[in-house]
Amino acid sequence: MEVNSPRQAIRAAYDAGLLEDIDLWFELLEDRNRTSHTYDESTATQVFESAGRLPAALRSAIKIIRHNYLR
Repeated sequence: MEVNSPRQAIRAAYDAGLLEDIDLWFELLEDRNRTSHTYDESTATQVFESAGRLPAALRSAIKIIRHNYLR
């Protein structure tokens, strides 16, 4: 499987069953993209607050990988 963008990588990981909430991962990617082109304090605050969802999403992905691939 070949992916050429972060968006395609998220979709491929979701299709492979590695991610539970594709919308969350797309939102996190959008937040990352906004911060790389915006230097606005309110945007930074919004992204900072949204980033609090990342640890749980990563724990979920790690749990799936461990369960399905690291036995």
